[in-house]
Amino acid sequence: MHYPAEKKKLVDNAQNKDAPEEVMDLINKLPEKTYTSPIDITKEIGKIE
Repeated sequence: MHYPAEKKKLVDNAQNKDAPEEVMDLINKLPEKTYTSPIDITKEIGKIE
């Protein structure tokens, strides 16, 4: 995965790699924005749970 990446790219990448349903649920809950790194994604997931 290359960064920066928009949410749609994260969703598409996860689907192409057959991510588990739990992972897809989390990605789908992420805000629509451009993510600059995996850490950026992790921070947003921490706000969801």
